[in-house]
Amino acid sequence: MVFTMVMIPVFLMSWLFVKEMQQSIRQEVSSNYIHFTEQYVANLNYKLDIYKNLQETLSANQTFQTVMQNQYRYGAQDMIYISNLFSSEIKNVIFSDYPEIYNIMFYAENPAFPRDGRHVASLDVMESEYWFSSVPETYMLEPIVFDYRTLGLKKKIVSFASPMKDLSADTSIRTLAWLKIDVEAELFFEESLVRKQSNEFQFAIRDSRNHILYASHESFAARLDSGAVSGQAMVEFLNSGEVLVHERIEALNGEVLFLFPDFEIEKKTKAVFNKVIFFVILILIFTLIMSYLMSLILMKRLRRFINKMARVKEGKLEIAEYIEGRDEIAIIDSQFNTMVRRLDEVIQENYIQSLSKKKAELSALQNQINPHFLFNTLESINAMATVMNAREISAVTESLGDMLRYSINISDSLVPLREELNNIVHYVKIQNVRFDDRFLLSIQVEEQLQSAKVLKLLLQPIIENAILHAFRGSRSVGHMEVTAEQRDGQLWLIVTDDGAGMSSEEVRQLNDTLLSGERHGHSIGLQNVHSRVNLTFGQSYGLRIESDPGIGTKVAIVVPYVK
Repeated sequence: MVFTMVMIPVFLMSWLFVKEMQQSIRQEVSSNYIHFTEQYVANLNYKLDIYKNLQETLSANQTFQTVMQNQYRYGAQDMIYISNLFSSEIKNVIFSDYPEIYNIMFYAENPAFPRDGRHVASLDVMESEYWFSSVPETYMLEPIVFDYRTLGLKKKIVSFASPMKDLSADTSIRTLAWLKIDVEAELFFEESLVRKQSNEFQFAIRDSRNHILYASHESFAARLDSGAVSGQAMVEFLNSGEVLVHERIEALNGEVLFLFPDFEIEKKTKAVFNKVIFFVILILIFTLIMSYLMSLILMKRLRRFINKMARVKEGKLEIAEYIEGRDEIAIIDSQFNTMVRRLDEVIQENYIQSLSKKKAELSALQNQINPHFLFNTLESINAMATVMNAREISAVTESLGDMLRYSINISDSLVPLREELNNIVHYVKIQNVRFDDRFLLSIQVEEQLQSAKVLKLLLQPIIENAILHAFRGSRSVGHMEVTAEQRDGQLWLIVTDDGAGMSSEEVRQLNDTLLSGERHGHSIGLQNVHSRVNLTFGQSYGLRIESDPGIGTKVAIVVPYVK
């Protein structure tokens, strides 16, 4: 999963990077091609400027000017002399710096000049050539560029023709002749190339009429003639993968077109692609290694956690080790440790509560005097008292017998409140016999509440505690009242006496003792009742005690209202 999440963005970013690099490479290669083309045009313009200067030099040559100004003085017999003179003078001007020059011709108006001279001919010869008649008159004042083939079509020739003006002071606008410099197209155009580029490109020169003056490859010229390659934009990426670049050549009133193959773009793109593939493979290997190592570490930590869970499952709740770190496993381990500790605490609390409950029940049973033989003995004493007409003895034994009968029946822990009230009535009767009728018990409980279920022997320890402590040392009659209320699903049994009462500090200590569950020598009966209620119904139930010195004490027993 982690490997997939890592590799998807890596592949996506690699693909975007390759696309971006392809675009950059195309721009870089295009820039190189444009620079190459511009350099070629600059070189070609430089050579054209040289030929323009050469044309001006030849036109201004004094020898040529003199001959052409006096051309009508010469006849056919003078042509050999003039031809030799022109050849000698051309060699003096040209030297040997122009290997591409095929020929230099002067076309004079004198019809006596030959039609097939080496350097001098009549104007009729030029007028018969195909380009001359189609040239607009406005062009006649400027140099003209045209091309043709030599005899036998062996060489491609490009010619530069310009009018030769009369440089005499009074006739400077008169055209004396036409000067034409013929150059070999291949030497002229090829020598202008920058030889840093691959030789696999093709190029062509064409004029404003889309006439091709020169093409390095006939196939390229054919594609230009057919319109398969237009060259409308400065840089075009053709469907064939080739790159076409063209640049204007003002001196030729035309343009140059270069057709470059796509191998350079493909080569650079392939190099970038190989690097990206290498980079992706490295990331792949690194990710696999890291994923494997991370899985080993993760599984090791998971096995530790699983072993810990297995020990807890076996009941071993001791936390022997902790998984360090800040990852999810460490967080889960921390939460698991907290849960186990809390579980152990709950088990301990339940165990302690269970022991306390058993102890409370045992204490309650120990407080009950319920051997059967004692009950049978009391029955015998009651029968003897009746026979002897000892009514007080009979009443006491009857009450004590009822109390024993009530306590002997331990099958039910919950009994109707009515039975619990009857039990404390018998208890108070017995105490009044002992203490000479010093206690008065009042029970104010509605009939419908007397059927509510309460714990057995719930009220008798409270009444006993009042007799033993609240009225100790008092010779006046002690009043005790038992009431019952229903509050929000709870049954409140309230025992009130008018005994000596307790101070606020004594009340606080007693309530704290009941809440803490600690055992003290005093108020064991109250503590037993509170513990039994807690263990049976929960911590929210139990005893609530209020008291004022000299006024009395109120003990409220709060239990669920159970019908």
